[in-house]
Amino acid sequence: MADSLLARKYFDGIYIPLGLLVFGTAIVKREWTAYALLLGITLGSIKYYNSRTFPFATRLFRGTNPSPLTPAR
Repeated sequence: MADSLLARKYFDGIYIPLGLLVFGTAIVKREWTAYALLLGITLGSIKYYNSRTFPFATRLFRGTNPSPLTPAR
């Protein structure tokens, strides 16, 4: 069963860092707030996608799919 989007791991790993990024950007440079929000949503989406049970990027970069050009041992 999947975790709720209100689970603590999402607050600690996605929502709070996103809020701090946007809030800090709004304090320092208000014009960049929209870009900070877009960046935060992008990074949060990547983190959410990779925290699933079978993350695609982890399997892809771990080398479990050998290249067809790699010689057999």
